[in-house]
Amino acid sequence: MSNEIDWLNDNSGAVQAASAAVLVLATTVLVVVTGLYAKFTHTISTATASQVKASRDIAEATMRPVISLWIKPVVHADGRWIACYQNIGNGPAVNLAFECPDLVATSQRVGMSVSDPVGDDIVFDLAKSDSEKAIAVEYDDAAGWRWRTELLLVPSSSGYDNGATTVTKVGKKE
Repeated sequence: MSNEIDWLNDNSGAVQAASAAVLVLATTVLVVVTGLYAKFTHTISTATASQVKASRDIAEATMRPVISLWIKPVVHADGRWIACYQNIGNGPAVNLAFECPDLVATSQRVGMSVSDPVGDDIVFDLAKSDSEKAIAVEYDDAAGWRWRTELLLVPSSSGYDNGATTVTKVGKKE
């Protein structure tokens, strides 16, 4: 054993250099492993945030109201039309507000319940025209978001036809 101690004493500089090299190598490996761990953790965190957003969007889409609008002429009443609406979504629509610029509503009954999703009708006078017109309804969902459904009325030989319908999220109810 004395020989080994003598050898260590004789080569102490080399032993210290070798120990330092092993320590530098071990530290470098630990830094690289820690960096990879941090990168992978960030990737997992980003994916989790994306999954949370997707889940929230799916829940919102399945539980929100969607008001469908369409028009039809009143039988035997030239120039009078009925705007019909129905909640075809899965959630309740509240605080409905209709906008019918350039149209004269002669009567309006607004009512819709969750158990009976068919809405009432709005009867209005609409003279034949070559220009497009629009009917819109804004409404709130149960989460307090404001939505807007707009129906484009396209001129036709019979008066007007149902055109494109758009549904947009207006914003959070104040």
